[in-house]
Amino acid sequence: MSIAIGFGRAVKQLRGEYRYSQEVLADRASLNRTYLGEIERGVAVPSLATIAKIAQALNLSASELVARSERQQELIIPKEKSLQHAAS
Repeated sequence: MSIAIGFGRAVKQLRGEYRYSQEVLADRASLNRTYLGEIERGVAVPSLATIAKIAQALNLSASELVARSERQQELIIPKEKSLQHAAS
């Protein structure tokens, strides 16, 4: 899984915890809602400035947001490896 997908999943999960719609989070982060959706799907790779905006909108540091995205990635990678083993 790419880091962009892990980051997007972390943002989506946090947005859900705050009960923000994409529109609300995008507004709080001064981003376009469509672009935020692309980030959440892992289609768009945000710049450091955008990561900082999203983190601030979620009351987190940029480093905590990135750490959460890394944890998301760690949760998915073992599942992907076991699927690859099953297919062998």
